[in-house]
Amino acid sequence: MNSILAVFSAFALAYLGMTGLALAMDRHHRQMFPSRHLPSTRARYAMRFASWGLLGLSAWACAHAWGAAVGAVAWFGVLMVAVLLLVWLLPYAPRWAGRLALLACCTAPAKSDGRKLSRMKRK
Repeated sequence: MNSILAVFSAFALAYLGMTGLALAMDRHHRQMFPSRHLPSTRARYAMRFASWGLLGLSAWACAHAWGAAVGAVAWFGVLMVAVLLLVWLLPYAPRWAGRLALLACCTAPAKSDGRKLSRMKRK
Protein backbone atom coordinates (compact mmCIF):
# COMPACT_ATOMS: atom_id res chain seq x y z
CA MET A 1 0.00 0.00 0.00
CA ASN A 2 1.28 3.43 -0.84
CA SER A 3 2.15 5.28 2.37
CA ILE A 4 0.23 8.43 1.37
CA LEU A 5 -2.88 6.39 0.66
CA ALA A 6 -2.40 4.53 3.94
CA VAL A 7 -2.22 7.77 5.92
CA PHE A 8 -5.25 9.17 4.12
CA SER A 9 -7.29 5.99 4.63
CA ALA A 10 -6.26 5.74 8.27
CA PHE A 11 -7.16 9.40 8.83
CA ALA A 12 -10.56 9.01 7.15
CA LEU A 13 -11.36 5.89 9.18
CA ALA A 14 -10.16 7.49 12.42
CA TYR A 15 -12.21 10.63 11.78
CA LEU A 16 -15.28 8.52 11.00
CA GLY A 17 -14.78 6.49 14.16
CA MET A 18 -14.39 9.51 16.39
CA THR A 19 -17.36 11.25 14.76
CA GLY A 20 -19.43 8.14 15.36
CA LEU A 21 -18.42 8.11 19.02
CA ALA A 22 -19.37 11.78 19.27
CA LEU A 23 -22.74 11.14 17.60
CA ALA A 24 -23.45 8.40 20.13
CA MET A 25 -23.58 11.16 22.77
CA ASP A 26 -26.83 13.11 23.07
CA ARG A 27 -25.16 16.51 23.32
CA HIS A 28 -23.12 16.19 20.12
CA HIS A 29 -26.01 14.56 18.27
CA ARG A 30 -28.16 17.61 19.07
CA GLN A 31 -25.35 19.90 17.89
CA MET A 32 -24.94 18.20 14.53
CA PHE A 33 -28.60 17.40 13.86
CA PRO A 34 -30.78 19.89 15.80
CA SER A 35 -34.04 19.05 14.05
CA ARG A 36 -33.84 15.26 14.37
CA HIS A 37 -34.87 13.09 17.29
CA LEU A 38 -32.23 11.56 19.50
CA PRO A 39 -31.25 7.97 18.68
CA SER A 40 -32.49 5.15 20.83
CA THR A 41 -30.26 3.39 23.31
CA ARG A 42 -29.86 0.45 20.95
CA ALA A 43 -28.84 2.77 18.10
CA ARG A 44 -26.30 4.52 20.33
CA TYR A 45 -24.72 1.19 21.27
CA ALA A 46 -24.62 0.22 17.58
CA MET A 47 -22.91 3.52 16.74
CA ARG A 48 -20.35 2.96 19.48
CA PHE A 49 -19.65 -0.59 18.31
CA ALA A 50 -19.30 0.49 14.67
CA SER A 51 -17.09 3.42 15.66
CA TRP A 52 -14.70 1.21 17.59
CA GLY A 53 -14.59 -1.08 14.57
CA LEU A 54 -13.67 1.87 12.34
CA LEU A 55 -10.90 2.84 14.76
CA GLY A 56 -9.65 -0.74 14.61
CA LEU A 57 -9.64 -0.62 10.81
CA SER A 58 -7.69 2.61 10.99
CA ALA A 59 -5.08 0.95 13.19
CA TRP A 60 -4.96 -2.02 10.81
CA ALA A 61 -4.36 0.28 7.82
CA CYS A 62 -1.33 1.81 9.56
CA ALA A 63 0.01 -1.55 10.71
CA HIS A 64 -0.48 -3.04 7.25
CA ALA A 65 1.43 -0.22 5.59
CA TRP A 66 4.39 0.12 7.98
CA GLY A 67 4.44 -2.92 10.22
CA ALA A 68 3.32 -3.19 13.82
CA ALA A 69 5.91 -0.98 15.52
CA VAL A 70 5.92 2.00 13.17
CA GLY A 71 2.24 1.52 12.36
CA ALA A 72 1.26 1.93 16.02
CA VAL A 73 3.15 5.21 16.26
CA ALA A 74 1.70 6.41 12.95
CA TRP A 75 -1.80 5.44 14.08
CA PHE A 76 -1.52 7.48 17.27
CA GLY A 77 -0.39 10.45 15.19
CA VAL A 78 -3.26 10.04 12.72
CA LEU A 79 -5.71 9.59 15.58
CA MET A 80 -4.43 12.74 17.26
CA VAL A 81 -4.93 14.81 14.09
CA ALA A 82 -8.43 13.40 13.54
CA VAL A 83 -9.48 14.10 17.12
CA LEU A 84 -7.97 17.58 17.03
CA LEU A 85 -9.91 18.42 13.87
CA LEU A 86 -13.14 17.09 15.36
CA VAL A 87 -12.59 18.97 18.63
CA TRP A 88 -12.06 22.20 16.70
CA LEU A 89 -15.11 21.68 14.48
CA LEU A 90 -17.71 20.53 17.01
CA PRO A 91 -18.05 23.75 19.04
CA TYR A 92 -17.81 26.20 16.17
CA ALA A 93 -19.12 24.42 13.07
CA PRO A 94 -20.87 21.17 14.02
CA ARG A 95 -22.55 20.84 10.63
CA TRP A 96 -19.17 21.00 8.92
CA ALA A 97 -18.00 18.17 11.16
CA GLY A 98 -20.83 16.04 9.79
CA ARG A 99 -20.13 17.08 6.20
CA LEU A 100 -16.47 16.20 6.60
CA ALA A 101 -17.51 12.81 7.98
CA LEU A 102 -19.60 12.21 4.85
CA LEU A 103 -16.64 13.16 2.70
CA ALA A 104 -14.39 10.84 4.69
CA CYS A 105 -16.97 8.07 4.30
CA CYS A 106 -16.84 8.44 0.53
CA THR A 107 -13.06 8.58 0.30
CA ALA A 108 -11.97 6.06 2.96
CA PRO A 109 -12.29 3.00 0.68
CA ALA A 110 -10.20 4.71 -2.02
CA LYS A 111 -7.03 2.83 -1.23
CA SER A 112 -5.14 0.44 -3.42
CA ASP A 113 -4.06 -3.12 -2.86
CA GLY A 114 -0.56 -3.20 -1.41
CA ARG A 115 0.32 -6.56 -2.91
CA LYS A 116 -0.12 -5.27 -6.44
CA LEU A 117 2.07 -2.23 -5.74
CA SER A 118 4.85 -4.32 -4.20
CA ARG A 119 4.83 -6.73 -7.17
CA MET A 120 5.02 -3.83 -9.59
CA LYS A 121 8.01 -2.33 -7.79
CA ARG A 122 9.94 -5.61 -7.87
CA LYS A 123 9.71 -6.01 -11.64
